[in-house]
Amino acid sequence: MLYLFSDIDASYEHYKSVLAEAVAIRSISGEPLQREETIRMVHWAKARLEKLGARCTLEDIGTQTIDGKE
Repeated sequence: MLYLFSDIDASYEHYKSVLAEAVAIRSISGEPLQREETIRMVHWAKARLEKLGARCTLEDIGTQTIDGKE
């Protein structure tokens, strides 16, 4: 457990910059006006996961109607 904490401490600035990058994307999935930003966040997360070695695919899940808008 100490190794984990020391790794977090050593990488603090990196983790902080990744978090800042993520929260800068206004991905509010329940707001139709933020749809493009939500899609941008999905692509951002996919790219981050692939850098870590994960295999990712994006699937078309259709449309969602919120407040009468798709």
